[in-house]
Amino acid sequence: MNVINKDIIEATRYFLKIVELGSYSSVKKFYNVELNTIKNKVEALETYLDIKLLRNIQNRISPTSDGMKYFHSCNKIFKDMENTITNVKRSGFRQRQSIKVLGSPLFIKVIIDLALPQIQQINEDSFNFALDSYQIDNLNGSQYQFDSYSVIQIFNKHLEFLDLDDWIVCSSVDAVKIPAYLYAHKDIAENLHNNPEEILNTSLVFNRYDFTLGITEFKNKNKIYKFNLDNVKYTVDNEIQKANLLKSEKVVSFMPQFYYDAVLKESDVVEKIEGVEIDYPLEPHLILVYKHSKYKNELLNIVRTGLKKIQQQYE
Repeated sequence: MNVINKDIIEATRYFLKIVELGSYSSVKKFYNVELNTIKNKVEALETYLDIKLLRNIQNRISPTSDGMKYFHSCNKIFKDMENTITNVKRSGFRQRQSIKVLGSPLFIKVIIDLALPQIQQINEDSFNFALDSYQIDNLNGSQYQFDSYSVIQIFNKHLEFLDLDDWIVCSSVDAVKIPAYLYAHKDIAENLHNNPEEILNTSLVFNRYDFTLGITEFKNKNKIYKFNLDNVKYTVDNEIQKANLLKSEKVVSFMPQFYYDAVLKESDVVEKIEGVEIDYPLEPHLILVYKHSKYKNELLNIVRTGLKKIQQQYE
């Protein structure tokens, strides 16, 4: 077995941090080393591997296609090593098992509601849980160490960031349009039922992702009405924030029935506006379980069961 020079290990560490932070100068500050040291060692790493790892695009350092593959191959190993060192320093070798989940804020809420109690019962020892959310239209490959997670929700447009050989498909959702409905605080809902003209004059809440999906209109009695986007009073990051504003402000917003049941079903101050509907596009996505997780079989069963309960409600 060939012994790898320590400089190659150190260069790999610098490379991983460059991908994560996006610049040599940020890595210089992070590790408190000279800029030339970082550049020279990364160049030596490229020579050693005989592949180009980094490129400069509009004054921003980013990984090449091969560089991203190398990043995904090495990053978890380095993170695990650093975490192990930190944990041993803090508490010796007594560690709790960890379950990490990544997805949209709504997916995380579904996991909390339908899966966490069952996951906790997998092992007699308590788990540590890390529940991380991301915005669907704002994700990049270096932002998260995907293979450090046990369960992830990943949209098809982001699959390039994963090595799918390491994952088991738990569930998949195809691109489809489903009905969504308009909702409002009960103080104003009465005047909005079957009254599209009044809806057009009411303040709105939009999720930033709604704009990405191109949602600009609603239907009433087979007639199409364009939202007055000048009336968008609040722009939020997710459906949970949207729900909170519907409960507290005199505004109108929209979401599919499943979203409503997840975030507003228990509310007694938000009402569905009768007679209006939206064609809501769902982007294709997958729910994946990490193939190398010690608890992959249990997680597959628990998450699939929870998702099946949701599907059965809307069939």
